[in-house]
Amino acid sequence: MGGDLPANIVEAGELLRGRRASSLELTHELLARAKTSQETIGAFVTFSEESALSAARTADEELAGGVDRGPLQGIPLAVKDILATSDAPTTANSRVLDPGWGNRADATVVRKLREAGAVLLGKLVLHEFAIGWPDPDTGFRFARNPWDLARTPGGSSSGTGAAIAAGLILGGLGTDTGGSIRGPAAYCGISGLKPTFGRVSKEGCVPLAYSLDHIGPMARTIRDCALILQVIAGFDPLDPSSVEAPLLDLASELNGSPRGLRIGVPSTYFFEATELNAEVRQAVLDGIDRLVAAGAGRVDVDLPHASVAATAQRAVMFGEAYAYHQLLRRRLRPGAAGPLTIQRGSVAGAEPGGRAGGTHHAECRADLRGLRP
Repeated sequence: MGGDLPANIVEAGELLRGRRASSLELTHELLARAKTSQETIGAFVTFSEESALSAARTADEELAGGVDRGPLQGIPLAVKDILATSDAPTTANSRVLDPGWGNRADATVVRKLREAGAVLLGKLVLHEFAIGWPDPDTGFRFARNPWDLARTPGGSSSGTGAAIAAGLILGGLGTDTGGSIRGPAAYCGISGLKPTFGRVSKEGCVPLAYSLDHIGPMARTIRDCALILQVIAGFDPLDPSSVEAPLLDLASELNGSPRGLRIGVPSTYFFEATELNAEVRQAVLDGIDRLVAAGAGRVDVDLPHASVAATAQRAVMFGEAYAYHQLLRRRLRPGAAGPLTIQRGSVAGAEPGGRAGGTHHAECRADLRGLRP
């Protein structure tokens, strides 16, 4: 296709419906760009080229015939390689994940994207089992930040953040248990959203912590995130934690103005943290001031137990991760999992001599005792 590639999903949709571009052209261009960048950005684990080109052709034919499936039709996206897909293996960036994850139907969210006409280019890099850090010992690529290749794109949805920021896809899915959508979105200068628990089905997602995992959208703009979330949200009987609740038109009130919004600002713990970089702190405060100047309201809030939340989150996360990864115990051989993953405790209980969660549980219990009246 001639000219610059569209900057976001909304712009791409306008080009496709105005017959100024085709989904097939856009898919070819982004696949080529993504493959070329593998040695630098390293965002993809697997490319699903054949099925992507087929989906793009179908989108073009349907749009030409007056069949409009919505704003994601013909849009090239990709998903974190922790979500099951019928056309590619699912690895969770690990050598020890049960290969059965790659021999099953699409995860619910993936199925919904396909039904909406999205074109899925492939599976994206993450930190092993959505925990730990980029680890060359796993044998998998680890993504780099396209703004500075010497820096991390954050994690664990590192490939999704890097691919969007580098212009390799127009949007994608990440997962968030303790910041794994929001972190890469911030590191890479894009938008990301952790939905309300139960709003998006987790069926078909390799679990990290059952009660903390979320699947959510990542894209160049918050409007694009709203368009993706509109498609993937909704009740799913296959997910025991799925919530049956009305779904509003999520993009309807995105008019470009923050007027009428209330922004909660928790100074305690967050802005007073000693490890908070001064430049980052000031940038956030400046951003709040600009939003207020544009019509938003500021509400100072106090979260008196925020300092305990991190400890409690670790206790729950590591305990639930250990419970799931016990299932790998018979398959796992010493050294099969990356050492950084083991260090974080995700599969520690399955490694000889490993332990998981005990220290964090003890810390949490001690902190919680201090909260009792």
